Amino acid sequence: SDLFSSDLEKCGLIDNLEFKRGEIFSVKLRLKAESNKTQEQQGCFIEKFVEAFSNFTKTSWIVRKTFPSLKRLMFRKIYTCHHSSFNKKSVMCKTRGQDCKAKIDFVIKKINKDTIRNDKLLLDGYNVIVSIVFEHSHRVYVAEALSLLKCSKETEDIFKKYFDSGMTPCAAKNNNELNILDSFEGTGVNG
Repeated sequence: SDLFSSDLEKCGLIDNLEFKRGEIFSVKLRLKAESNKTQEQQGCFIEKFVEAFSNFTKTSWIVRKTFPSLKRLMFRKIYTCHHSSFNKKSVMCKTRGQDCKAKIDFVIKKINKDTIRNDKLLLDGYNVIVSIVFEHSHRVYVAEALSLLKCSKETEDIFKKYFDSGMTPCAAKNNNELNILDSFEGTGVNG
């Protein structure tokens, strides 16, 4: 999550920030990405950004739309909150499909004389525009919302080791809970 630490200026500019209250804001970031990268490499850059943003905000995002071959842009990809109604059946659990409008929109512009004429930041290499609308239709930092997040790769790897050593799911869960409690022993957190 160093991408979202106090040194954001090292990797980009905040072009526009609208902070409404608490968990509600919208921001437009300008970042630099190498123009000679393939679409697959650009997609990898975007996925790393979304992963870091997800970890920082404790939210989860799904791909809503990808624009692979555009005339004026190198790449565009739109993510939406996993609580949106996108790809959700109407009979599905109500907590998942809450018609959330939060989204992240990535645009990677081509740099040429025509695009520079309309966007002066392209001269300095700021060809990535990240528009984040963090306005969820549900509470974000509550136990129910956090319980619906996907587990981290680190947690997934820990449980794979448990299963590879022959543990049942119940034993793996209990063992993991004990390991977590042991890590807090002596810190004063656990009483």
